[in-house]
Amino acid sequence: MEKIKLQVFVSSTYKDLVQERQAAVEAILDAGHIPAGMELFKAGKSQIKTICKWIDDSDVYALILGGRYGSIGDEMSLSYTQLEYEYALSKGMPVFAVILTDHFLYNKASNHTKEVFFETENKEKYDIFKSEIEKNIVKYVNNIDQIREIIKDQIREIVTDEEYKLQGWIRNNGTEEKLLKREFFEVERKQILEEKQQIKFINEKLKKENEQLETEKNDLNNKLIKMQLENCQMKKLFKSMQEELEGLKSENHQLTMSSMDMQERLEEFELENHQLKESSMGIEGQLKNKILLTDHGYKSTAYEIFFHEYAILEKGVYTPLYNSETSLLYGNICPIFEKYNLVERVKHSENGVGYKLTKEGISFYMNNKNMCE
Repeated sequence: MEKIKLQVFVSSTYKDLVQERQAAVEAILDAGHIPAGMELFKAGKSQIKTICKWIDDSDVYALILGGRYGSIGDEMSLSYTQLEYEYALSKGMPVFAVILTDHFLYNKASNHTKEVFFETENKEKYDIFKSEIEKNIVKYVNNIDQIREIIKDQIREIVTDEEYKLQGWIRNNGTEEKLLKREFFEVERKQILEEKQQIKFINEKLKKENEQLETEKNDLNNKLIKMQLENCQMKKLFKSMQEELEGLKSENHQLTMSSMDMQERLEEFELENHQLKESSMGIEGQLKNKILLTDHGYKSTAYEIFFHEYAILEKGVYTPLYNSETSLLYGNICPIFEKYNLVERVKHSENGVGYKLTKEGISFYMNNKNMCE
C-alpha cells in the first residue's frame, strides 16, 4: 500500500514568524508531506472563505504561536489566526500547536524593537486566545530546531493514530512533489524580497527620523546654550545689582553717620552757645557789680564803661596813645577786662604794648549791646 501524503495547513502570524514558519514547511516536506498556509492567499474580502476552503482540503492543522495576536480584518472582532484555529477545531481534524516560550521571544527581540514580537494593541485578546490553545495539544519550543522536531513527531503520531480516518494524497512519480516544493520555495523567495523592501523602507524612514531628531537635538542644544548665556548674564546683572545695593547701603550708612555727626555737632554748638550765654551772664553780673571812677570823676560800672568805650577798645588801646582819654582805660580798666578774657595784651611793632578785643569780648558785646542801649 502506497504511503499517503498528508496536507498540513500551517497557521501563524506573518512578519514576526517568517523563519519559524519556514522551518515548519521544511520539516513537513522532509517528512514527505505537503505544506499549505497563508503564503498562498491574497489579501481581500474573500480571504477568510479561501482559508476555510484550504483548511477543508487539508488533513492536519498546525499552529505556530509567538507573541503577537495577528491582524484583524474589516468588520471582524477576531484575528485571522484565531478564526483559522477555531474553524479547524470545529472540523474535528487533527490539530496541534507549537508555542514559542518567552525566552525564545526575548532572544528574537534582542536585535529588534520589542513591539515587533510582543502584542501591544490587543493584549487581552491575545491572552484569552493563548489560554484557549493551551487547553488542547500544545508543545513549547525554545529554538527553531525544536520546531522541526516537534512538527515531524506530531505528524508521525497522527499518521499512526487509527482514530483519524485520513485520506491524504497518493504518491505518484514524485513530479508533483518537486513542483510543489519549487512553488513553496518561490513563494518564500518572493516574501523574503518583499520583506527586504519593507526593511529598506523602514530603514530609510528611520534614517529620516534620526536626521530630524538630530536637528531637534541641535536646536535644543542651541536653546540650552542661549539659556545658559542668559542665565550667566542674569547672574552678572544680579551681582551688579547686589554690589550697587551694597554701595547704596554704604552710602546710606555714611549719610546716617554724617547726620548723627552733624546732630552731635549741633548739640555741642548749642551747648557751647548756652555756656557762652551763661558765661556772658556771669561776666555781665560781675562787671555790673564793679564800680569804677571815670576821668571826669563820675562813678560808673565796668559793664557800662565796656560798652561806652567799645569803639576805642575795638581799635586797640596802646602805650603811644596814652592820653587823658585812654589813660584810665589803659591803666585801670583794661586789666579788669583782661581778667574776664574780654581783651588781651598784645605787642605791636609800631603801636607798642596795649590791649585788644578778644573773640569772647566781641561775642560778649554782640550778645549784650541791645540791653545796654
